[in-house]
Amino acid sequence: MTKNILNFNVGVLGHIDSGKTSLSKALSTVASTASFDKNPQSQERGITIDLGFSSFSVAVPDHIKIQKPEFEILQFTLVDCPGHASLIKTIIGGAQIIDLIMLVIDITKGIQTQTAECLVLVSAKPVSEEKPIGIDLLVQTLQQFTYVPERSEKGSFMFAVDHCFAIRGQGTVMTGTVVQGCITLSDSVEIPAAKIVRKVKSIQMFKKPVPKAIQGDRVGICVTQFDPKILERGTVCTPGYMETAETVIVSVHKIPYFKSKCLSNSKFHITIMHDTIMAKCTFFSSVKLSQNKPESMNEFNFGDDYMYTDEIPGCESPENEELGDIFALLQFDKPVIISQNSIYIASKLETDIHANVCRLAFHGKILSVILNKNDNECLSKLRVFKEKSREGFVDRMVNDYQVIVRDLFKKETNIQIFTNLKVVLSTGELGVIEGSFGQSGKIMFEYQMDCPRTQLLC
Repeated sequence: MTKNILNFNVGVLGHIDSGKTSLSKALSTVASTASFDKNPQSQERGITIDLGFSSFSVAVPDHIKIQKPEFEILQFTLVDCPGHASLIKTIIGGAQIIDLIMLVIDITKGIQTQTAECLVLVSAKPVSEEKPIGIDLLVQTLQQFTYVPERSEKGSFMFAVDHCFAIRGQGTVMTGTVVQGCITLSDSVEIPAAKIVRKVKSIQMFKKPVPKAIQGDRVGICVTQFDPKILERGTVCTPGYMETAETVIVSVHKIPYFKSKCLSNSKFHITIMHDTIMAKCTFFSSVKLSQNKPESMNEFNFGDDYMYTDEIPGCESPENEELGDIFALLQFDKPVIISQNSIYIASKLETDIHANVCRLAFHGKILSVILNKNDNECLSKLRVFKEKSREGFVDRMVNDYQVIVRDLFKKETNIQIFTNLKVVLSTGELGVIEGSFGQSGKIMFEYQMDCPRTQLLC
C-alpha cells in the first residue's frame, strides 16, 4: 500500500562553485535522471548548467503531524540550480516550483553577486565536499522550517517539464513538477507548444509508480507516440487550458535590490515558467480611492480608471503613497504560451554579468490575457489616462460658493468638455467647473457644498 507522502520542494541556490551540487549529493538518497551534473556539458565544463533533481525522506516532524496527521513520510525534493550568472533564466524557471530556498554560501568568499540575486528569488550551513560535516543538523533544520504548503487538486492541470527522454518499449517520459491541479492514469494531456494531445500511460515519483500526482509533486509522466526531441522543456496541461498570447496585463511588484529605472515603453526580459521573452512594458496604476478596487490582485477590473505611470516608483518613494496598485501592459516580441494567474519575473539580462548589480527588476501575476496585440476592441476597454493640469487665477467672487476664474482657458476653447471636472485652489478648496462665463474664456467655479464658509471668504 502506498504511504501518504508530503512532498516539499527545496531550492538549492547560490553563487557558482559554492558547493550546491556537492551538498545536494550528500543529502540525497534518490537521484533523478537529471541530477548531480549528469549532463555531458556539465561534466565537460565542471559546472551545473541545468536544474538537477534528487530527494531524501525523513519522519514527519511533530508540528506537521498536528496540522496534517494523514502524512506518514516527509519527502524533500532538492532542486539544484546553476550558479553561473549567464544561466539566471534557468534559475528563475526553477524558482517558480520551490517551497523553500536553501542558500549556499562559500564561507571563504561570503556574499557574491549571484548570492544576492538568489536572495531576491533564506539560511544555510557550509559543508565539506570530501567529508560531509553537519548534514544531520542541516536535515533537522530543514525539518524545523518545513511547513504544509498550499496544495490543491482543483483547477486545470499544469505541469512544468524540465527533462524529456524516451524509454524503449515504454514511450516518452516527461519529468517535472505539477504547478496546479492533478493528474491520474489515462488522463489526456496537451503539449501546447506542439498542439499534441496524448494519454497518460504511467506516473512515477522518484522511480516508484503512483496512481496520481497533485500540485507540488515531482513526477515523471509517460506518454506514447511522442518524440522527446519536440519538447526539451516547457509546459504540459489539460487540453485547451493554455493559450498563445501576444499581450497580457500583469500586476507589478518592484524588486528593491534593482537600482536602475523601470520606465514605461522600455523592454525587459520576461520569464514565465521555463520561457524567457522580450516584452515592451507600459506601466499604470489604480486610482487609490477607486470604488471598483478588485478584491485581490488575482483579477483585473476593466471597468476602473487607471493612471499612466512613466516609471515604477522605488519601494521607499513618496509616490508610493499617492499611487494605488501598479500594473503593466506587456507586449511580447513573439507569441508566448501562457495561462492566467501564472507568475512572471522581469529582468535586464543584457546587463554585464561581471557588474555587481541585481538584474531582476519586478515580478507579479498574469491577470488578463489578450491573444492578439492588435486586438483594438479588447485594448480599447483598458481605461488608462494621463493626468494633465492647467492653472488660472481667481478674477472675483460671485457669492459664498461661486467664483469667476480667468486665464484657465483660451476664449475659443469649448468649455463644455471641461464641465464638472475638479478644480483645486492654491489655498486647498475643492470644487468643479460649472460652465463658461462670458466670451473671453472665463469660467464659473463652484465650491463643494461641505467647504467651511470661513474658508471661502478668507
